[in-house]
Amino acid sequence: MLRSGLTTLAERVLRKVVEKPQSIAMSRWDNPQLSADQVKHATLDAHVS
Repeated sequence: MLRSGLTTLAERVLRKVVEKPQSIAMSRWDNPQLSADQVKHATLDAHVS
């Protein structure tokens, strides 16, 4: 588990499956206005961490 990401840790520790689409993770985070999906993704990351 040395190089586990948040998704793996959530599954192992919280026993929850975290859906994090690659298309959102790799989207334009430098835009002045984030999309609703980006906000959801960031909120989920913050909550799980």
